Amino acid sequence: MRALFILFFVPVLAFAQAGGPPFIPVNMMKVAATPVSNTVNAVGALIAEDSVVLRPEIDGRIDRLLFSEGQPVKKGALLVTLDSADQRARVAAAILWVLWKNRHVLIGRGSGDGLARGPAAARVVMGMEVSPETLPADVPGAAWALWCQGHHPQALGLLYRGAISRVIELANVEIQESDTEGDCLRRVDQTGSAAHPDYFRGITGIWSGLAYAGRCPEDREVESLCRQWPFVDRRDA
Repeated sequence: MRALFILFFVPVLAFAQAGGPPFIPVNMMKVAATPVSNTVNAVGALIAEDSVVLRPEIDGRIDRLLFSEGQPVKKGALLVTLDSADQRARVAAAILWVLWKNRHVLIGRGSGDGLARGPAAARVVMGMEVSPETLPADVPGAAWALWCQGHHPQALGLLYRGAISRVIELANVEIQESDTEGDCLRRVDQTGSAAHPDYFRGITGIWSGLAYAGRCPEDREVESLCRQWPFVDRRDA
């Protein structure tokens, strides 16, 4: 029996040494119970289910933030202060505009000669020059010539600002430079017949219709306004 085992083992060993398939190593270990971790390490980002966007009621450059990221805040708490330089500049610009708009009043009060003076006559009303030296001697004639040349806005504008100039100069209507069409008409009505309120109301309506609504009057209406021009210059009287 021993001889047979030797004879069987020798061919197998010879076959392995002769280039046959290699031996397969086998690792053996003892099985034992160990604890298992249920955690996983990973990199990610948190996204909030609810968020709030804060917007100030006024625009401006942020000067200071009075809270930290993630810090709880209470209702009414001061969170941000804005640089007040822009607001100060706007206030200064508004004050300068008011002073410039009412410069005629300030100049009249600051004359220093001790004489009582009325308000200075308006020179620019609604962006239009109304001082007598800026108008032609024959306002209705010049306006009708412009109308016949097709310059309709310029023609009606000349009639309207000429009417404003004449009621200031001839009827002493105290039209202010900040007045609107409605303000001018109200002041003319309060002055009475010396300011020719009916004519002034007619030219105001036609001028406003063209300037704001684009309604161009007929030739006969404009011709009638030019023919019925009621203002006679004191220098021509």
